Amino acid sequence: MARILWTACGLFWGGAGLSLFVGPLAPLYDNAAAGLLYSVLFPPLVCLYLLVGWLRHEIDSGRVVIEPIAPPQNRSISGFPDPMSDPLDPRSPMYFDRLEQARTHHH
Repeated sequence: MARILWTACGLFWGGAGLSLFVGPLAPLYDNAAAGLLYSVLFPPLVCLYLLVGWLRHEIDSGRVVIEPIAPPQNRSISGFPDPMSDPLDPRSPMYFDRLEQARTHHH
């Protein structure tokens, strides 16, 4: 499959480049079907298609195992993954900043 895709990609883009210099080829690359092929055969996307297929094959064969990640146990009071980013958690520096502002504002 990869050979077919890369061959089609090379032929299409080679023809597209050649159409810049050979006038009769230009109409073949100026229509809606060619626009679709420009998108489908865009080389970075071809790499992505092949990568997804390769990963599926590797996972199905058991060579690559994806294990679930355990949720972090150190959650904040409000449920934030990082207690240091929760302004309501006493472990957060933001808590003390707000507490200090409240004290200086009332005095």
